Amino acid sequence: MGDALARQLAPITDDLVHHVVPGCAHIIPLDAPTTVVPLLADFLAVEGLS
Repeated sequence: MGDALARQLAPITDDLVHHVVPGCAHIIPLDAPTTVVPLLADFLAVEGLS
């Protein structure tokens, strides 16, 4: 899917953080949890949500 979702969401948000996870299909957390979990944890820590 590349950066298609990020391009769709960019116009409706002020603070978009995106990453492209190579080799993933439609449901990224199921296809690459070992990649997604650290990215999400880092995002939540920076945003003060963890």
